[in-house]
Amino acid sequence: MTINGTLQDGEMFSYTKLIQIVEPTVVTFTNPFLEAAIRLALNKWVEPIYASELAGLASLSADYGQIEDLSWLQYCTNLTDLDLHYNQISDISPLANLTKLRHLDLGWNQIRDISPLTNLTNLTYLDLQYNQISDISPLANLTNLTGLGLSGHQISDIAHVVDLTKLTSLSLPSSQISDISPLASLTNLTYLNLGGNQISDISPLANLTNLTYLDLGSNQISYIYAIANLTNLTDLYLNFNQISDISPLANLTNLTYIGLHSNKISDIPLLADLTNLKYIGLGSNQISDISPLANLTSLTAIDLTHNQISDISPLASLTNLIYLQLGWNQISVISPLANLTNLTDIDLRNNQISDIDPLVQNEGLGTGDVIRLEGNPLSSDSINIYMPQLRARGVTFSY
Repeated sequence: MTINGTLQDGEMFSYTKLIQIVEPTVVTFTNPFLEAAIRLALNKWVEPIYASELAGLASLSADYGQIEDLSWLQYCTNLTDLDLHYNQISDISPLANLTKLRHLDLGWNQIRDISPLTNLTNLTYLDLQYNQISDISPLANLTNLTGLGLSGHQISDIAHVVDLTKLTSLSLPSSQISDISPLASLTNLTYLNLGGNQISDISPLANLTNLTYLDLGSNQISYIYAIANLTNLTDLYLNFNQISDISPLANLTNLTYIGLHSNKISDIPLLADLTNLKYIGLGSNQISDISPLANLTSLTAIDLTHNQISDISPLASLTNLIYLQLGWNQISVISPLANLTNLTDIDLRNNQISDIDPLVQNEGLGTGDVIRLEGNPLSSDSINIYMPQLRARGVTFSY
């Protein structure tokens, strides 16, 4: 631009300045799902999308979008929350400079290398479940994490979580972990899922007294003394292990849900004091005496399938029961069920039951309720009289 003029003394002057006009950068997307997600976040439906607008985004959710390419993230430098789960992402290098991120969900993708996350030290929540990760060492510096999801990987070495002491939630199921000693320092944990690994020694958990939820199912655990003092536990899952002695559970009186399915348990007297229990799973064990359950009147669901039970009279007082599984036992008399009027789902398969009149006497059974009776020597009265009466009330049978 040139300006010409005359000064007061008549002298002519000329002033020239070069002005460069910079056109705003338009960002285009080949993935229509991604573009739709970004337009939703920007509340902009027709006009071109500019790089400056992406720089203004603080939060973006683009899940289930078949996204592969993340190069567009170079413009999203102010993101704090990013959800990209259920896509087809393998290369996450464009994330490396998004240092303001606090919440990042990359679950259910095809990621192997997580080294681009190393410097994202503001992250407080990171979900990487069900990718193809084996090396988690890049997470060692992410000491502000409070939530970390690493389900379903080839992880065997978890040494690099030792300094993530702010973690309150850690999910590591379905991996190849045997040594959990690095977890001993994570005393702020309230939620821990280690199901489906190769763990036998759980002693490193002994001091994690803030835990309220613990899943150790499908491991190789025989001894559970380490959890005896975890008295804040409300949910405990120990299914599919090799446990026979459950005495360490005696003091865990805050438990509301406990899973002990598929172990080697025969004696359950120490469950009698766990009066806050609402669900108990004891299927596929070696239990014959269920009298300790009589006092657990808060129970709404019980699984006692595949045991050696013949006497179910201790269940008569459990009037809050809704869901009852008693299949594959040695039960012939079911009169204790007559007063359990909240029952909606009863599994009595493969027992020795002939008379189902107590079910007719149960005034609570009606429309939508389900009873399974296959594999029992039902009497003709049960089949021709009692079953039609219950069907008339809306009960569904299988036998």
